[in-house]
Amino acid sequence: MGIESNKWYQRFRSLVLLKPQPVFESNFLTNQPAFTVGTIIYGTILRISAIIVLTWFLNDYFGRTETIWTISMLLLWGIGVYPAFRSYQKFLKNVSTIKTDTLCGSCKHFNETNQLCSVYDEHVTETYVPCEGLSWEPHNFDGND
Repeated sequence: MGIESNKWYQRFRSLVLLKPQPVFESNFLTNQPAFTVGTIIYGTILRISAIIVLTWFLNDYFGRTETIWTISMLLLWGIGVYPAFRSYQKFLKNVSTIKTDTLCGSCKHFNETNQLCSVYDEHVTETYVPCEGLSWEPHNFDGND
């Protein structure tokens, strides 16, 4: 029970803090990207929700003061929004690396917004190409897919 709760805690901590390394240990999930837009948004919602609840408690305990609201706005930016912004920048850099360094980046089935091969419905990473090049089709660069 202790080992399972530790894994759950590590996954939860990684999700909330948006750690760049994946914490998955099974062979099935080793090819998952560390960041997706969904994990970034989910972590941001969790952090902002915790800050809002903390602000409500502090507001009830100390009464309505401008200091509490100023601190809560700074916390919203510093703990809620800014880490998500930095994680999204890392996500875009990772997608750019995949587009330039892998075969999937030049395939018309590659979906940039979630690092997904639309044919196999699997995430693409720098070390994992879902079709191994068998279903690769060149991207149509004139804007008409």
